[in-house]
Amino acid sequence: MEQAQQLSHTRFFWIVNYLSDYDGVNFDFTWEPTPWESYQRHVWPSQYQQDGGTHLVPKQGFIDTNYHAEVIVRKSSQEIIYIDHGNPESPTVNYRKKVRYVDNYLDTLKRVAQAAESEYVWICSSICNYGKFDFSWHPSPWQDNMLHVFASDEQIQGDTFYMHVASARQQLGKVEILDWCNLNYVADKSVPRLPMPQNTHEQDTHVDVIKNHEFTWPMELFTDDFFVMDVPTMSLWRNVYKAIIPMSRGARSVVVPREAQPSIKTQAYDYPFIMKDYSAGTDPILPIVFVSNGESCAEENWDHLKQVTKEYHQVRRIDNVKGRVASQRKAASIAGRPWYFFVPAKLRVSEEFKWNWQPDRLQAAKHYVFHAENPVTGLCYGHMAIVAYNQRLVLETSGAGIDFTLEKPHAIVPMVSGTATYNADPQMAWRTAFREAVKLKNYLSQTADIETEYRLEMWLERSRGVNGHYSQLGAQAGVDYYNVCQGNLAKLQSTYEWEWVDQRWGEVSAHFNLKNV
Repeated sequence: MEQAQQLSHTRFFWIVNYLSDYDGVNFDFTWEPTPWESYQRHVWPSQYQQDGGTHLVPKQGFIDTNYHAEVIVRKSSQEIIYIDHGNPESPTVNYRKKVRYVDNYLDTLKRVAQAAESEYVWICSSICNYGKFDFSWHPSPWQDNMLHVFASDEQIQGDTFYMHVASARQQLGKVEILDWCNLNYVADKSVPRLPMPQNTHEQDTHVDVIKNHEFTWPMELFTDDFFVMDVPTMSLWRNVYKAIIPMSRGARSVVVPREAQPSIKTQAYDYPFIMKDYSAGTDPILPIVFVSNGESCAEENWDHLKQVTKEYHQVRRIDNVKGRVASQRKAASIAGRPWYFFVPAKLRVSEEFKWNWQPDRLQAAKHYVFHAENPVTGLCYGHMAIVAYNQRLVLETSGAGIDFTLEKPHAIVPMVSGTATYNADPQMAWRTAFREAVKLKNYLSQTADIETEYRLEMWLERSRGVNGHYSQLGAQAGVDYYNVCQGNLAKLQSTYEWEWVDQRWGEVSAHFNLKNV
């Protein structure tokens, strides 16, 4: 402005911008202000800013600014530099130069600023669609030393920038992260991202799929065919923002950044950045399978289950399948989904049980064991509780051990699923306690565990309520049998099937004259 005042030989001088379209509005450069406005600077707007870069200025200086209403359209003729994110794409913008994105925008923009030859540059990204973007946008003159950021969809830390090169060269070398620059987040303009690849698979978790995938985009969606509408727009400014984003409680669909893949070994949580608070949808309720083998409490517990799950349609029942492994596999086959709720007939399910619970598909496949309250022993743990079984693991289980569930990876969910009614009759109380005591003794022979010791002690000492005495007798009989077997696995495996256990009960009931009980 001062230089223009010195060069001027007239009372007023014009400052014009080479990108303004004066012909389009037949702009009148002979215009002069009225006498009472002669000490003002007169400024004309563009389609984007109140100060469009066209000024009429008094040579003697001004004490005020008068902003006019007539719009002088700005045109686009700035250099465009294109950031290549490594994705297969058909550019939606004509660019002059290309620069490769490595792992953050700060270093990328430093390279752009050093290589740029014009005063201003547009910086565009290969993952965005510029088909409808107006490159005639410009900042106000007082914003020249700012780096202007355009949102990508709803993500304000977008992938499109307008840079004053000289200012950027000074700023970018002084900051450690891009967020610390003098930034202007342009509020009223955004650029849509191109749709990321969606990888549909049939595995029960995403872990192996992600590990073996060849990424073609900075981030990709993995799904087991669970429809997702609202996919979040991830910031690519630096790695801490590139989080794995589960799209629902059970992570049936998940957005994964390319940077996460090298970290994932056994579970997605091997990668340090997980955004668990995002939710775009609700996972369908897992199938529910009720399994009965002649328990006297089965009908009552079945009716109660139907009542508390009446809003769900995936409640099925199987009865009297011979053999523990066979019954488990039958339940898995009728479930029809990678996970299902297994409800034993001895459990009266809690009315407060959260049927919307979901397995974590960011981990390796496993069974999830809930808790059940035992009215006889006062214990509350996974015995006789609901189990969310993984179908594939169930079908792969041979029954080589003495506990079907524990043969495969499993986790404990400290949520009470109901109350065990195994003490409904003497036989069921005795045989249930017998089996559990054998399993507890076998576990203690392999691992010293205070909690397991306490559980076994309670089975042996407590006999609360109806038929509690037979529960106590069964537990003692189980311990005695284990001691006689001296841990021999082949003999212990006999307890795997209820028919063998019932034969033992027959001997006990005869001794106590309980055949007709």
